[in-house]
Amino acid sequence: VYLRTRYAGIPGGDSGELVGVACQGGVPHPPGYPLYTMLIRIFMMLPTASTPHQRASALSALATTGAGALLFATARRVSPRSSTWSAMA
Repeated sequence: VYLRTRYAGIPGGDSGELVGVACQGGVPHPPGYPLYTMLIRIFMMLPTASTPHQRASALSALATTGAGALLFATARRVSPRSSTWSAMA
């Protein structure tokens, strides 16, 4: 779902700046999100036919999916057992 609904072009504001900085290997304005910028840089090295902003969007989709999975796993672990979780899993 995330990959199919991602932004089609280069977004304005911080998003576009972070993609541009990751392509150049530079440092964005403070706080700069250094981990995210380094991860985009790694994604730029993947041998795919996509453009840099599509690779950055794919990273964001992957991170969002991972965050959702971790949230679900955490909620399942800390909540009391019930038939609701059995129906969802």
